[in-house]
Amino acid sequence: MSSIKIKSYIIKTILSILVLSEVSCSEDPKNLGELVAAAKSVLDGTNAPVPIPPGNPAPPGQPVNAPDLQESTITSFDISDEDELSFLGLFSIQSIDFVLPVHDNTTVSAFIGGRNMALTPENTVINSFSHWTVTAGQLAQPGANPPALVGPSDRKLKILIVARNEFGISSKVKQLGQGHFCTGAAALPATVGTCAPACAKASLNGDTVEFKSEFAVSVDTFDYLYTDIAASQPISFSIPAAPLGYFDIFDPVPPGTYSATTSLNRNNFDYMCVEIVSYSYADGPFQDYFLRGRVTIP
Repeated sequence: MSSIKIKSYIIKTILSILVLSEVSCSEDPKNLGELVAAAKSVLDGTNAPVPIPPGNPAPPGQPVNAPDLQESTITSFDISDEDELSFLGLFSIQSIDFVLPVHDNTTVSAFIGGRNMALTPENTVINSFSHWTVTAGQLAQPGANPPALVGPSDRKLKILIVARNEFGISSKVKQLGQGHFCTGAAALPATVGTCAPACAKASLNGDTVEFKSEFAVSVDTFDYLYTDIAASQPISFSIPAAPLGYFDIFDPVPPGTYSATTSLNRNNFDYMCVEIVSYSYADGPFQDYFLRGRVTIP
C-alpha cells in the first residue's frame, strides 16, 4: 500500500472514531461522509458572538445541582493535506464530567478559537472559530462521546467547554495547538549552527523572543562583513514574523564576533513556531554561511 493510501486510511479511521455529531444523540442521524465533511470544513474568520443556551428545566426527580465541570483530557491529530493546501488539526475531548451530577437538560457546549476567544460576563462566547452544543443527557447515552473540533494547525488555540442550566454555569478552558510545520521545532533557548564561525540563536527574555545571528572572524584581512537574522511565520515562510535585523561593517574589519538582532512579543504572535534564517558573509577573500531552522514560540 502506498504512503498516500496509508495516510488516507489513517485519517479516515481517526475521523470515523473521533468525529461525533449529534447523530449519537439525535433521532435524525447523518452518515459518516457528512460528519467528515462538516468536521474538515475550512473555517473563515470567527463566528458572531454565541450565547450559551440555558437549556430546559430539570425533569422531575433529577438533580438540581449547578454544573461544576472537571478538567477534560484533549488529544489532537494532524489531518493536514499538503496536496490540497489544507493544514488542520483535529481535537478530541476524551470525556466531559461533572463534580456533582447534573440533570439531563443541562447544555454542554465546546468552542475552538484563537487566543482572543473568551466567555463574556453575559454568558456569550466571542471570537470562536466553531462550536457544538449537546445536552448532558445526550452525552450520558451509552457509547456517546463529545464531538470533535477542527482548527488550523500550527496556531496557538483555545478550547472552551461550557455547561449551563437554570442553577448556574461552569466553564473550563485549555490552551493547546497541533503542529504541522511546527512539528520538531526546537525549544527555547535554541541555536542553529555551530557558531564556528556562524550561527543563529533564539531565546526568551520575559515576553520577548530575541533572535540573534553571530559571525566570528579571527583574522583582519576582510574588507567587508555582513550578517543578518530573520524570522518568518510557519503558515508561509515568506511572511515575516519579525523585522529583518542586519549588521555590516567596512574595512577595516577587526577580529571579533559580529551580531544582528531582531525580536517579537510572544503575546502578539498567534503561531506555535517560527523559522529563523541567517545569512552571513565576508569579502576579502569571500566566504558565506546560510543557516535556517525552526524554533518554538511558547
